Amino acid sequence: MELYQGVCGAKIGPLLRFGGSPAEASAPPEWRNEAKRMFDGLAEGGTVTLPLGPAFFAESFGMLVDRFGIPWMVTCQNPA
Repeated sequence: MELYQGVCGAKIGPLLRFGGSPAEASAPPEWRNEAKRMFDGLAEGGTVTLPLGPAFFAESFGMLVDRFGIPWMVTCQNPA
């Protein structure tokens, strides 16, 4: 994200997760699984090269190329 911030002049705000927070109960279900929501959004119009799923090093991991040709790896770490 820092690369895009520098190249595009974008401002990145804090990343907040709803899962496990006091707001979780009032959040839409799709917000509770941030890795899946992000992966699905980036994959729209792109190509999934490795579907999001469990990995030995993470709760979930997937790879894709978005509709603009940018490759992405999305990881959701195991809870501590």
